[in-house]
Amino acid sequence: MASVQDRPTMSVGDSPRSDNQIRALVRAYFSMLEGELRGRSHRRRVFARDNGSGDKGGTETACRQIAAVLVEQGLPFLSAYRPVSYFPSRMREAVAFYLRNHPELLRLMEADVDAPSGIVPDLGGRGLEEIASRAPEPGDIPEIGADSSAGTAISGIDFLAREQRNHSLAWAGELFVIQYEIERLREAGAAVYADAIEHVSAEQGAGGGFDIHSYDADGRDRYIKVKTTRYRRETPFFVSANEIAMAATHHEHFWLYRVFAFRDFPRLYAINGSLHERFRLEPTAYRATPR
Repeated sequence: MASVQDRPTMSVGDSPRSDNQIRALVRAYFSMLEGELRGRSHRRRVFARDNGSGDKGGTETACRQIAAVLVEQGLPFLSAYRPVSYFPSRMREAVAFYLRNHPELLRLMEADVDAPSGIVPDLGGRGLEEIASRAPEPGDIPEIGADSSAGTAISGIDFLAREQRNHSLAWAGELFVIQYEIERLREAGAAVYADAIEHVSAEQGAGGGFDIHSYDADGRDRYIKVKTTRYRRETPFFVSANEIAMAATHHEHFWLYRVFAFRDFPRLYAINGSLHERFRLEPTAYRATPR
């Protein structure tokens, strides 16, 4: 990934911070992130109280800026704080300084993105409205500037891309979506189509541009590609050329299901149509052959 553009560092509830204050905020943020990665809970109120002089809004802004740095770097970030669309360069420097001096945290991130999914969660009696979420809007996710050289400079690894290659997690996300689709069609009075859902990637492999063949309540085809993450809704994901082509060719029937927060309380958002129309698509790799 490339870098988020630097923009003015002030916002509502924000105030100028010294380097020591920024480092203290970064240290506390990573303490919470380590706890989350180890399966411990945390309290946002305690964090805000202990790391500022009553400036809860400013502390939250700093946490969201740190999250934006981590998104830029392809690193896991706290579930409690949504990334902002910008951050000051000093925040990136403080994050890099901390991680260079705490390589054990990078190893913990590595273990987390590679960990098998474990038991596939069921819907747990939750209604569909508790699982379905709105799709992110422009500005919800930090804009990655293609002209910058930051990318994965801090760790050298894009952990979020690596998580997407976690086959166990991908498989579990697809099974979760199949449960969701069965319930969606049954609630719509279309149980006959619920019984006809096909797990295409399990039968034909994952290279066909979609994972699940489901249906609308009126019987129209619904080709679903599933992208699963343990992290927040705003976590970027990667798509293949086949998936982009599938979405463009079958835009009326193609659906992308983004499953997120898979660690604790899985939810999803669904987007229908061409990926070009709904996402900023940035090339991240090139195939090279001798010439």
